[in-house]
Amino acid sequence: MWIGAFGPEDASLGDQVSWSWNILNLFVTSMFAATATSVAVLLVVLGAVALWWREQAVAVLLATPIVAALLVAIAQLYPLAQRMALWLLPSAVVLLAGCLFPSRPGAGVGAPAACRLAPRLRDMEAVASGAVATLLTMVLLIPSSGPLSEAFVAPGRHGRGGDADNMASAIAELARGYRPGDLILVVASQYHRVYWYGHEHGLAPPVALAASPNGGCARDEIAEAVGDAPRVWLVTGSLWSFTEPALPELAVARLRAMGQVRELVREGYVRLYLADLTR
Repeated sequence: MWIGAFGPEDASLGDQVSWSWNILNLFVTSMFAATATSVAVLLVVLGAVALWWREQAVAVLLATPIVAALLVAIAQLYPLAQRMALWLLPSAVVLLAGCLFPSRPGAGVGAPAACRLAPRLRDMEAVASGAVATLLTMVLLIPSSGPLSEAFVAPGRHGRGGDADNMASAIAELARGYRPGDLILVVASQYHRVYWYGHEHGLAPPVALAASPNGGCARDEIAEAVGDAPRVWLVTGSLWSFTEPALPELAVARLRAMGQVRELVREGYVRLYLADLTR
């Protein structure tokens, strides 16, 4: 799960810069469920520049955690992703807000700083702030799934080939073939994600399949979860890994022993299986 949260080893400077851009896009996605992540990352950078013009010490204080997080991740010391990067959220939010308030006298901490903007640019402050506020609303409040968001998907974002979007398309495929009485079975680590995307399509809540302490899965547990369902949809993904053989593979093997199993979706780490237990 955390492999992608560390920088590339023995990589060129260009590869490290590219990874840093993509991992910051992923950070914005996980923190805000946003779609136009490249725009959001750019606004963070612009916010740091705006704060630098106003108060250099504050800009350094807010930008240092983000820069430090990138450096330690590139050094393979600490991952930068999801909850492990939650501590960067305050800095990111303030830097985003920095775009809304251009430099002005007395806005800094400590001694008032003279305004460094040209008079003509100062006249445009209100318009610029309103435009950025509108852009921030679009970037941070449009959810990462649904038809409205598709027009704003950023090219630098991991998500287009990432687990979140792959899962969304897998659940959309499931919804197209779903029949009343079908059972949706998921590994426990994927429950909330499948529930969320399934709710958008009006699907019944999934049944979570938990691993045993040794990472295995008892045959009786599968049979009990399936019950009398004629068809079972099994959804797996990359969240967490279990002792070999992995829980998803064990679940597929158990279902194959009970009926015919077809793999319908294979995108990244996401898999969607349909088990027909009437045969």
